Amino acid sequence: MKKLFTFALIGAFALGSLFSCSEGGDEGGNGNGNGNGNGNGNGKNSQITVVTSREGDMVLWAVEDWSRFSLAGNGTATIDWGDGSQLQEITLVPLTLAAGFPGGFTRDHEIHHVYTMSGLKTITVNGDITGLYVSGPYASVIDVSQMPGLKSLQTYANNITSIDLSNNPALEYLRCSQNQYISSLDLTENTALQEVGCFSLSNLTELNIGANSSLIGLDCSNCDNLTELDVRGCSTLEGLGFDDCNISTSSLFINGCTALERLSYRGNDIHQIDLSECPGIRYIVCLENNLNAEDLFHLFNQLPTLSEDDRGRIEWEYGNHISNPDQYQQLKEILQDKSWWSL
Repeated sequence: MKKLFTFALIGAFALGSLFSCSEGGDEGGNGNGNGNGNGNGNGKNSQITVVTSREGDMVLWAVEDWSRFSLAGNGTATIDWGDGSQLQEITLVPLTLAAGFPGGFTRDHEIHHVYTMSGLKTITVNGDITGLYVSGPYASVIDVSQMPGLKSLQTYANNITSIDLSNNPALEYLRCSQNQYISSLDLTENTALQEVGCFSLSNLTELNIGANSSLIGLDCSNCDNLTELDVRGCSTLEGLGFDDCNISTSSLFINGCTALERLSYRGNDIHQIDLSECPGIRYIVCLENNLNAEDLFHLFNQLPTLSEDDRGRIEWEYGNHISNPDQYQQLKEILQDKSWWSL
């Protein structure tokens, strides 16, 4: 089965790059530096090809100009650096999809190579790749549409204009952030997703999640052109953040989010939110929504009554408008009676 994903580079250091992936030991070329490398015989081969014009130290984790390209996977992989040097064989480090290791990548995924020649180079990687990390301003295309085994994808601060994830059913962790060109993100086919961070996408106008029963955390903050958020039916969602977007009361849908514990929607236009299906809510940030007393009474009266040992926390005072001191005191008393810290 042929797999292909593309990663194009622009700018002073790199012009373009192509990742192609193949599965099975019979596909691919001979790995002689022409960008076609062969498989390693494990039956789960992925071939990745990158074209770069970088000179000097090529670090596949953290380059000084914030351009990064990291890999994770299983077994061994070969790297053709495209400069005529000998093929490099490495042992891939598996993903660490656990608390404390965002996206599964650690410093153990560092790979170094020093170029002594200028001009374009084609880097080809063959192996069982399950994680891809791409950041930096030189990336303009990332195509993973033929990589159904990909579990972790991270793209930061690059110039891609779109990304198709409809053929990545195994994807569990996604970070797609700090990009000014992506206008839509469709995750309806990614039902295994557990963590999604698509924050600081300044041109994002459409985010489709679907009724994902695996999703635990979603952060789409600082997407100031995002006007609607629909997470209906995401029954395992525990944390939801969409600070500084452009979402209103009528364009927010959180019905069926029965596991929701943490909710942050600072800097939107949400006046009356319905938390009737969120009995486990414990933390709320609703600053800078221009809420009045009626809005806040509506919100506070929905909060669950907790215990002294299990207090909730709500940040609500800054950027909202309570001019009547009696109403202000009444709101504080509601929070106190329900064992919620007022911040």
